[in-house]
Amino acid sequence: PGGDTIPDETWRSRHRNVVVLVLAHVPLLFALGLYEGTEATVTGAMIPAIPLPSVLFELGIIAGFAGLATISRFPRRVRTILAVTGLLFCSGVLVHFSGGYIEAHFHFFVAMAVVAVYEDWLPFGLGLGYVAAGHVLFALINPANVFNHAPAISHPWVWSGIHAAGVLMLTAALMTNWVSIEKSREQSERRLAQVSAAREEMADVEEAKAEVEARREEVERLNDHLEKKADEFSETMNRAAGGELTVRVDADSDSEAMSKIGRSFNRMIEEFESAMDEIQSFASSVSRATQQTTSNVSGANEASLSVNDALQDVSE
Repeated sequence: PGGDTIPDETWRSRHRNVVVLVLAHVPLLFALGLYEGTEATVTGAMIPAIPLPSVLFELGIIAGFAGLATISRFPRRVRTILAVTGLLFCSGVLVHFSGGYIEAHFHFFVAMAVVAVYEDWLPFGLGLGYVAAGHVLFALINPANVFNHAPAISHPWVWSGIHAAGVLMLTAALMTNWVSIEKSREQSERRLAQVSAAREEMADVEEAKAEVEARREEVERLNDHLEKKADEFSETMNRAAGGELTVRVDADSDSEAMSKIGRSFNRMIEEFESAMDEIQSFASSVSRATQQTTSNVSGANEASLSVNDALQDVSE
């Protein structure tokens, strides 16, 4: 296994449970440490006497590791190692307080299974080292504190090796499960990524669909506007064609082309109106000049008649 795939949220939940488990050992081990003699009611086990200062010292170490493991400013891996050390120390204290019963060693197996939930190589390796070194070291110091039967006390190395082999087989089983968990998590992450990608694609499709719909509505609105403007322009142009040159179209439009047409039409009508004003002014001037000429011709006719009469008189 890679040993680095567990999410932070999952780690916090598991770490909290491990710390609570370590602290739960304290009152049970305290009661066991104070007990002395043969427990005849259920197990018939002979529990050795443990000095109270030793009980308090060892339980103080367990509580200290648990307390340090709760300090949030420590890095995640440091807090993991502190909690793991406290849990494995519980196993050692249980073996010590029980007088080395083999059944108490089962706690090491359970503890290593709990250590595996962190899915981290460093605390897992340290746990294996603690189990192996602890058995060898304490068996060399005082085999009676580790084992409670004569063959193991006489040959601590051999029996420590047997325990180590059992732990290694447990480790192989835990690693197999660990790999399976990591693969399942990777598959879940890939599927989640696929789902997220599909959702993004769906979102893009929905967005494109909304954009197309908006464009369709805009085109329909523009078509309606153009039809309305075309009707207005047509009516105004018909009135201008009928001679009403004072009419103008409203050139404001959402379509730049329609605005250009409207402005061009208005300029054309203004030029037509200006030209018609000049023509009408010129026509008036021509009319006045014609009237003056007619008057002058009439005067000339009258003068001609007078001259004619005078010449007639002279002729006579």
